[in-house]
Amino acid sequence: MTAAGSHDVSTSKWCDFVTFTSASGSTFAALSEDIFEMISVNEAVKANYKVFYLDKIIGLTETHGGSKVCFAVKGTQENTLLAVGDLCDVESIRLDSISPLPAVLVKHMKRKSIWAAALREDKLLLLIDLKKLISEIKEDSNSDDN
Repeated sequence: MTAAGSHDVSTSKWCDFVTFTSASGSTFAALSEDIFEMISVNEAVKANYKVFYLDKIIGLTETHGGSKVCFAVKGTQENTLLAVGDLCDVESIRLDSISPLPAVLVKHMKRKSIWAAALREDKLLLLIDLKKLISEIKEDSNSDDN
């Protein structure tokens, strides 16, 4: 099964996702294999890492005071981290419970890295491709430099 064009999830009926909140309280999930390190935002700032704040990037809020955890994403530039709210858990999600986002919604989204949703107990998880998100951020930065 391929969802949103680039997410090949055909090798298993289950996939492991890291679930986390944004600083504004929305709940997200990212493939666990895409994350190779987690540190606190305070540690990242002290170590002079380049920190991108999820809420600001996707337009949820302009503030990032509630961000507590940073993810280092595999395949991205060293010293680049993504700040999120709180780490929730690592969950195995059944692939048949993942639904692509409606095309009408995707058409109007600035970021294409949020690609699907899954209902887990009482919460809706927005599935986000962290590699694609970092790539989109860098493309935006490069176009701002021109």
